[in-house]
Amino acid sequence: MPKQFPVFDLLLKKRGRVWRWCVCTTEGKVVMYGTESSRPAAKYKADRALFLMLLCAPYQSARLSDRDGTGYDRSGRSPSTS
Repeated sequence: MPKQFPVFDLLLKKRGRVWRWCVCTTEGKVVMYGTESSRPAAKYKADRALFLMLLCAPYQSARLSDRDGTGYDRSGRSPSTS
C-alpha cells in the first residue's frame, strides 16, 4: 500500500455558454475533464468522475477482502443475519 493516499481537487469554470469541469491532483495535473451546459450538471459529472475513479483505485481490493476479520460481506451484512 502507498504510504500516502492521493488527494484530488474538483474545478468548475464557466467558459462562454458551457461549464468546464476537471478532476486534478493537488499538484495541478488534470486527471479527468469535461463540459456541461449547466453548473449543476458539471458539478454532478465532476463528482461522479471522482467517485468512479476512487471506486476503481488499486487500494480498493484490500477493503473488499475480509482482512480485518469483521465478518461482513460486500453488502455490509454479517453472515449471521443472512
